[in-house]
Amino acid sequence: MRSRRRREKQSRYFIEIAISRVAGFAMVATMYETIDEPIKVLVSFGQNQVRPLIFEWRGKKYEIDKVNLVHQQRAGNDKLYYFSVSDQANYFKLSFNTRDFNWRLEELYTEG
Repeated sequence: MRSRRRREKQSRYFIEIAISRVAGFAMVATMYETIDEPIKVLVSFGQNQVRPLIFEWRGKKYEIDKVNLVHQQRAGNDKLYYFSVSDQANYFKLSFNTRDFNWRLEELYTEG
């Protein structure tokens, strides 16, 4: 299963062009990459919610400025929570597995 995911990860890397309105119309390239790697996450618990604050990936720390969306999904008996978050320059999709308490960086979106 992991080797198939790695092949899919390599083949799913693509560049998507979006039109953005900056001083008239301008072309902005948005890069999307499927990552699917484990990460370390510092979270805040409160008011019946979990909020990721900072995560570490490949030795670099990313401070989360905004949690854009949270949703949950079942994968067999596992319950997964997905967090779409952003920092100053990037958008990330993080996942949290309630069975083994592991966090993963699922996807990365960058502009430029």
